[in-house]
Amino acid sequence: MGKRELFIIIAFVVVGAAVYSVTAPAAKPGEQGFSFSKIFSGIKKEISANASSAHLNATGRIAAASTLTELRISTARSVPLTVIGEARDDIEYEMPVDSTGPDEATAKEWAGLVELRRDELGSALALSTYFPEQGTQNAALTLKVPARLAVRVENSGQIRVSGVAGVELKNPTGEVTLATVGTVTGTHRNGDLTIDGAGTVNLNLVSSRSKIRNATQGVSINARSGECSIADSTGPIAATVTNVELSVSLFKNSLTVTGDGGRLKILNADGKMSVDVRRMLVEIEGVGDTSPDFTIITSDEPIRFTLKDITDVAIDAQATAGTVRADDFGLKAVTESRTSKLLTTPGTPRARIVLRNSREDIVIIKRK
Repeated sequence: MGKRELFIIIAFVVVGAAVYSVTAPAAKPGEQGFSFSKIFSGIKKEISANASSAHLNATGRIAAASTLTELRISTARSVPLTVIGEARDDIEYEMPVDSTGPDEATAKEWAGLVELRRDELGSALALSTYFPEQGTQNAALTLKVPARLAVRVENSGQIRVSGVAGVELKNPTGEVTLATVGTVTGTHRNGDLTIDGAGTVNLNLVSSRSKIRNATQGVSINARSGECSIADSTGPIAATVTNVELSVSLFKNSLTVTGDGGRLKILNADGKMSVDVRRMLVEIEGVGDTSPDFTIITSDEPIRFTLKDITDVAIDAQATAGTVRADDFGLKAVTESRTSKLLTTPGTPRARIVLRNSREDIVIIKRK
């Protein structure tokens, strides 16, 4: 908030208070009337009531029976959460707490009221943070857990999880970082999500800025708004997107994209590709040495396909109410009934590329 806006707010408060002081009914016998001094006195009293602070570091261990398979963690949004999977048989926690209070001793007492509460739910253990009404507390929670556990997280605005069997995101908003985990599932919204090293990823993304790398067994996303990049995946990739900036690079298996709006950029494709979208700009740069069939369908936005060489690539491109252009390779399309067509038929094609567009162009570009 700028100074100008702050002065405007203060002016409104002062004017409102002045109007109220004039129009307010007279105080009844035994009651105090309206006064500015009373307001500022109350503010001063509230500020000075918790002028001191204290720090406390809560630590402990929780037994993790062999039958325990899942850890469910719910924290206040203001509490950063770190979960580290290790070769261990129990759960170790550390929770530094800062608390305000009228004096240091009381502030420390109130800090000691902050708890990591637990609830045993059969094969799952639920952990949650509790804060007292007195004073104001800030805390952070770090858990070292058996690597065999799956972890479900929610609420915290900053989450870091590594080295566990799986992670379920229960709609957290804010920054989430996952590294070297098994299965990743759930929903993320309104923040940065980074996944580096996972088995399978199956997520719903809403206004998320997501980066997914090194998924070994596959990625499946359903995304609305925001941005998403997927790189170095050796498993199949499936994406359903609406108004998303999607980037995919160095995938080794297959890619399937459906959706509406936004932009799709594909770099160094080395696997089968099927894209069936509407009103989406599609840009493809580079084709691997073992690339099989590509099928790209869109409308109302261009397709731009960059290739180093097309002598061993079979191309079937058609643009309705648009134009197919391959000037870099000296090729000319044929136009019939408002449809522009370009076909290439090498003897032994390394790849087959089918391109379809409506109401926009298809441009085939030579890589420099």
